[in-house]
Amino acid sequence: MIAAGGYAPDMSTPLVNAGVSGIVSPYPVQAAVDRYVLALKTPQKLLGLHPRTRGGTGNAMALHPAVVLTSISAFEGFAEEFTALMMAHQGLPLSSIAKAVGKWNNPTLQDLKDALTGQFPLASSALGTGADVEIMVYKTTKATTPRKQLKTWSETLKMSQSWMEVRHNLTHGLATGWRAEHWGRPLTPNVPPAVDVLRDHGSGEHSIGLGGAISCARVYSVGAKVIADAVSAPYGQQLDWSNLPLFA
Repeated sequence: MIAAGGYAPDMSTPLVNAGVSGIVSPYPVQAAVDRYVLALKTPQKLLGLHPRTRGGTGNAMALHPAVVLTSISAFEGFAEEFTALMMAHQGLPLSSIAKAVGKWNNPTLQDLKDALTGQFPLASSALGTGADVEIMVYKTTKATTPRKQLKTWSETLKMSQSWMEVRHNLTHGLATGWRAEHWGRPLTPNVPPAVDVLRDHGSGEHSIGLGGAISCARVYSVGAKVIADAVSAPYGQQLDWSNLPLFA
């Protein structure tokens, strides 16, 4: 959130910089990208611990929900800070920034896209399209190895909503995330359920799996880049994503 005193979402880093002349100016938008990349080091390192073996992986299965939770939490921080800095660079007051960002509750890619489309009209056409995102899927219920598959931008936005439902299940104790189990359905109408992005084991049970963990990290990180680039470019901001983890 943005505090009344002008602080970024982490509540510890100033949103503005007084500079040597005493003139108040927003920090570069690149700062939001750099902090996001740093936050993504955690799910990247968690995936690095995975044995990548077939079948049961013991305690390593707990890495699957951990990657999902840390990937989405990193995105949420980025969504707030990127929006705040872009608005600050457009000269909007902190009261407007706090109002825009403060009303969010666990934003998805779709939520961020919709919010920025209204806030930055020059980016509206670019926000309507996006690059395909490569994810990992299990072709059948008996498959043990996930396969790569490209998803369109509209499919990616929808998947981000399902992954948020996975997060809700995990944080509310409705599912563990490390085994095949039954998952709760969304309370909000017309929201895609968690099972849409999970591995189907049959009999109504689904799991995240290694492929799911990788897919979630890719959906949110690649999606964040697509949205941020679409918004920043027409407003004169060039972002460097060279250190973004690939989550392969």
